[in-house]
Amino acid sequence: MRRIYLFALAVPLLSTKCVKDDKDCTQAICTEMFASVNLNVLDKNGNSATLQDYYTINTITGDTMRHDNNGWPQGSYTVVDDSYVKKMYNSKLQFRFVGILNNAMVVDEMYTIAADCCHVSKETGKETITLN
Repeated sequence: MRRIYLFALAVPLLSTKCVKDDKDCTQAICTEMFASVNLNVLDKNGNSATLQDYYTINTITGDTMRHDNNGWPQGSYTVVDDSYVKKMYNSKLQFRFVGILNNAMVVDEMYTIAADCCHVSKETGKETITLN
């Protein structure tokens, strides 16, 4: 009976390791989930658009990220994913997603992305953009 009681106390302590106020993420216990913030791009007829080039820029540092979108449906693009969490633990940052089609910039969209110790999530920004 005592072991069950001690285990019951340990579970809440383990689940609170990844909180937004925790500045030291070295002890965070994260899920195996890999999160990403995605954008769907449609042409003027509502069909999935295939961009010629696309990338995301951290507006403060100038870091440019290029994601391999193999495995995503056509027209779906990664803005930021969990591979960037270590650069932004427990913060919110501004990112700019740029999409190129026929050698012209057709997408220029701002996003606010938050991260805790484990995963990124979208605060602001469009989920779908329809090209003109």
